[in-house]
Amino acid sequence: MESPPESAAAWKSQDVLSFLERCRLDSLAPGFQAHHICGKDLLVLTEADLKADLGITDLHMRKKLVRKIEKLRAAESSRGTVVSHIF
Repeated sequence: MESPPESAAAWKSQDVLSFLERCRLDSLAPGFQAHHICGKDLLVLTEADLKADLGITDLHMRKKLVRKIEKLRAAESSRGTVVSHIF
């Protein structure tokens, strides 16, 4: 199995699914897979998106994922990658 690109912004949807698995959030994978969420999409997801669009109603799971996404954003920022909330 190939390692995902270092920059989360370059992740393909399979890399996002691997990330969910590493975070022990693989139960959320079907929604991400159905929406073809790639790294760029992941980095701009909000808590509201997770609930409304991806159907993550469990507060604990949603908050855990939000924290993981915030860490990814911080890592991207330290690399100089621009993470835009506007496409």
